[in-house]
Amino acid sequence: MPMEGVRFHLDPQAAAELCDENTTGAVGILGSTFDGSYEPVAELCAALDAVQERTGLDIPVHVDGASGAMVAPFLDEDLVWDFRLPRVASINTSGHKYGLVYPGVGWAPWRDADALPEELVFRVNYLGGDMPTFALNFSRPGA
Repeated sequence: MPMEGVRFHLDPQAAAELCDENTTGAVGILGSTFDGSYEPVAELCAALDAVQERTGLDIPVHVDGASGAMVAPFLDEDLVWDFRLPRVASINTSGHKYGLVYPGVGWAPWRDADALPEELVFRVNYLGGDMPTFALNFSRPGA
């Protein structure tokens, strides 16, 4: 959705209305690059719960933790945005936004193994054993 006027965040209801059988997921940002604010992840999940009740579509949510996932648990303990919401399937956060670390450092946990498609797992033989990983293996960092 494009940013319009004075609204610079995801509108949960408007996002849910755009979902159909071709929607693979919805994303809420926790720590917008624009102003550091948090999009309403719990409200997005609630809107998608209503979509599922009405249509049967089960649309997962990914939380782009950006800079917020590393501080939200300490700054606002009552804010619910993470795996406490059943619809949240994955979260990423960017460690490199905190300085003194290599650009590109980040993490992406999934709720469970079923939420991470097998096609995204890269398998390598490491020290004689199978090592499944989800990373950019054998790539060179831009730093």
